[in-house]
Amino acid sequence: MDDLNFLLDDLIRTVPHTKCAVFLSVDGIKTHWSGVAPTTPTSLRRWRPG
Repeated sequence: MDDLNFLLDDLIRTVPHTKCAVFLSVDGIKTHWSGVAPTTPTSLRRWRPG
């Protein structure tokens, strides 16, 4: 699991203008994230495309 957090941290550092990155489960639950405040709701369904 820590590898995914490292991957997201690296993504934010290397991709210009990137402020945050989030992996969501199929039902929209935040599973891994970087650059997102801990107070951000666990369910981010409204962010999910489609």
